[in-house]
Amino acid sequence: MTERKKLSLNRPRKASHEEQTLGNPVYGKKVWLNPAPQKQAKNPHPPKSVKQQPKKPVVKPKQVVVKVKIQKPPTSPKKRLPLDEAILQITTFWPSLFPENQLRPMKIGIQQDMWKEVKEKGLPIARRRLRACLDSIGYHTDYRALIQLGAFRYDKAGQITGEVTQADVEDNLQRLARRNKSNHQSTVAHADLTLGK
Repeated sequence: MTERKKLSLNRPRKASHEEQTLGNPVYGKKVWLNPAPQKQAKNPHPPKSVKQQPKKPVVKPKQVVVKVKIQKPPTSPKKRLPLDEAILQITTFWPSLFPENQLRPMKIGIQQDMWKEVKEKGLPIARRRLRACLDSIGYHTDYRALIQLGAFRYDKAGQITGEVTQADVEDNLQRLARRNKSNHQSTVAHADLTLGK
């Protein structure tokens, strides 16, 4: 019978330095030390003067540098939840905010109020999911169309807490213009890439 090798968790003994150098070469980190600069001894004999020939200037041909602008590929828009799914998630915990799944302007700072209630009551929704739902609702053009001067804003209980101001309307128009501009640029860039321009 052959003798079985004993299994152990102990590591095998490392080979000595001599055995390693004789066998396989060992690669390790090399550290280079810069020795302190040594003082140079004065030469007792002055160097012989050699007649130097005048140096001719070397003329190098000028190189022309051309900068080429490379278009960045269009970045894909942020993936958002579908509007119906986002409204359904919110109405499961706060049904009076969007009665009958109809959009209404939300109170500014509603996310903090909702998260505070989630922590107090222990509701089963993650902060990231809550934020994603509110972001997708707030980003949607149907919601943006509701932000008009004098429209009422609603809190999580469905109560009126304020009105849409002129500053809100201007901010809304800027956001819509920025989004339309970025959508137009990304579609043009995508069309250029597909056509091979």
